[in-house]
Amino acid sequence: MASSPKSPSSPKGSRSPKVGKLIDTIRNSPALIRRHMNRDRDKNTSSDDIPVFYAQYLGREEVSTLRFRHCNDVVDHLIGTAKADGAKKLRKSTIYVRKLNLDIQTVHPKETIQVSLHNIAYCAADMKHPKVFTFIAKENDQHGQLLCYAFLCNKQEKARAITLCLSKAFEAAFLEWQRNKHRKMKLHKAEVDEQRVNHQVTVANNNSIPTQDDSKIGIASDEQVLQSDDESDVFSPEEEATMHREFTRRESTMRRPSLLPLGNILEELENDESVALLVGGETTPNHGDERDLVL
Repeated sequence: MASSPKSPSSPKGSRSPKVGKLIDTIRNSPALIRRHMNRDRDKNTSSDDIPVFYAQYLGREEVSTLRFRHCNDVVDHLIGTAKADGAKKLRKSTIYVRKLNLDIQTVHPKETIQVSLHNIAYCAADMKHPKVFTFIAKENDQHGQLLCYAFLCNKQEKARAITLCLSKAFEAAFLEWQRNKHRKMKLHKAEVDEQRVNHQVTVANNNSIPTQDDSKIGIASDEQVLQSDDESDVFSPEEEATMHREFTRRESTMRRPSLLPLGNILEELENDESVALLVGGETTPNHGDERDLVL
């Protein structure tokens, strides 16, 4: 008896309603990563219901420019080194995609790496090594050197899911900064207008000019206004000012400043069912091992 033909794994238009709805949510909502999954996480994950991923940390190397091929060269070198040394160079890592930061915890040796989202310039599931998630970020120091980070995942879908998750987190952070900036500017303008009116009323009532300089009433720089934002308890004033400068630069120089440059096609990531099921993070730790080096 002839077996019935297998249907394609993901034919267009035949995905389940649940997965289809999830993919639409991912595509339309940058803040999805903090809202779309209301599920219990085990004791190894954050209680804040933020996306958590598990991988092997390959390392990081300095790059001279933001040219993506330099990142590819770093991944090639780190993969080659890991293959030569076997499991010795692989370090289990936990990646937390937070609202403003990418937090990375590694073991053997233990290390905590925190990268501000506004300092990230590029991320990708590497094309040559599809199980590798990689990103380029600027260091928070006076030199501002660029570092390329690489992580080996136990499957390609996870590397793609981390890429999409980080992309959406970056977009949400930028849009939130933009909303706060506009809100603060409107409030500041309203306060200045109110003070000017009160000043004019005082002058009219007293029929005299007070010594206060009218031109300086309530005036503050954009940076001073933004530093009073609700997130000042998360960032230091210096880091908050850095975020303001970085996002302002993107806003003035890029056509779509909220979108993080990717080494993958965003629409393909958003429409990938296997990625959609992972983008909210993992509930069970699976770091993978040296066998994943067989890419």
